[in-house]
Amino acid sequence: MAVFPANIYMYQKGNRAIPKWILLVRLPLQFVLIAWAYLYT
Repeated sequence: MAVFPANIYMYQKGNRAIPKWILLVRLPLQFVLIAWAYLYT
């Protein structure tokens, strides 16, 4: 959860090495991965 603001910042400011659509997909995917880790730990 602590890195979510950093992901939002990267999406807003952009990164030339990573396409913007990947940065947008990464935002909701982070919640899925957190839930997955919570269930299996």
